[in-house]
Formats: sequence, C-alpha cells, structure tokens
Amino acid sequence: MEFDDIIHYLLHLGSDPLAVAFAIFIATFILEDAATVSAAMLVSDGVLSVSLAVTALISGIFLGDLGLYGLGRLSTVSSWVRGLLKRKKVITVRNWMAPRIWQMVLAARFIPGSRLPSYTASGVLGLSFWRFSLAAFLAVVLQTALLFTLVVYFGIHFREQLGIWRWIFAGGVIMVMILVSRKYRNKQLRSKQLEGRRTASEDGKET
Repeated sequence: MEFDDIIHYLLHLGSDPLAVAFAIFIATFILEDAATVSAAMLVSDGVLSVSLAVTALISGIFLGDLGLYGLGRLSTVSSWVRGLLKRKKVITVRNWMAPRIWQMVLAARFIPGSRLPSYTASGVLGLSFWRFSLAAFLAVVLQTALLFTLVVYFGIHFREQLGIWRWIFAGGVIMVMILVSRKYRNKQLRSKQLEGRRTASEDGKET
C-alpha cells in the first residue's frame, strides 16, 4: 500500500471520523510514518479531531512495537534459539542491554531501520517486558507528537498557498523517509551478515 492509496482511502472515509481513525490505526501497522502524516494533514483540513487522530496513531504504533517484542519472545520456543541464548557472547550482550533498555528503545525509535532488530532482540533476550513497554510508549508519544505537530503546522499554514499540492509534497517527504530507512536497514543487514560470518568462523576455529 503506497502513500497515495492511504490518502485516497482516508478521504473516501472522510464523512465518518471513527472510520477514518480506524483506518489510520490499521495503517500504522503498514507504514506508520505515512499514517502519521496522513492523520496530521486530515486534522489540518478539519476532517479529524486532534484527540481522535493522536489516539489512533499512538495506539496502533505502540501495539506494533509490542508485537515486535512478542515476536522475539515467541522465537525462544525454538531449541536452536534457546541454545544461542546460552552462548557467552549473547549473555554478555543481554547483560549490557538490560540496564540500557530506555536508551536503546528511545534511540531505535528515531534511528531509521533500527527499531525492528532492537525491539525484536529485546524479546529474544528476555529483557523486562514492563520496562520495555513503558520506554516504547514514551518513545511513541514523543516521536508522534513531534512529527504530528510539524505536519499539522505545515498543513494549516500552507493550505491556501499550496492547495492540493501540499498533499503531494507530504507524499514526497514520506517517500524520502522510506528510502532513507530502507537504505539504512540494508546497510545494517549487510553489517550483520558480515558479523555473522565472522562469528561462525571464530566458532569453527574454537571447535
């Protein structure tokens, strides 16, 4: 689902604010940045109230974050994963991450491409669910408030000057955000693959 598809669908539901809010809630599981920008633009157009838009955004994004943690925990049913968790290096990483969960969660929320591996790893390593949840919730509120406020401000102050073009501009911003995120994520993936090969080579030498 692309940004234009989300906009078209939300505008189609414009006569029913609850339906729009629900659509935004669902959209956060697909493209949360696009959902946030779309919701803010709809608020600036008077289609949706601030409270309804923010509630839908925060609820959807926060549940998505908990889902990543849950996927990590679910992976530990595998005997292979449980075996990995017993390795000295993994234990060292867990001991390092546990007291820094607040910093890690906040940083991952704002660094492109780092949320999926960081939040899933929190679940895999069994970091405190309650500390993770509170940190994730505060991070979601902070990021959503910043992006939402900026876009609403833009939408209100440039409504007359740009007209419908402000939606196109917003779509361009989202595309740039997606491209940057993907580029950063691919870079991280290549780095992890190299690290995995290096670790496998070291394990082979030890045996």
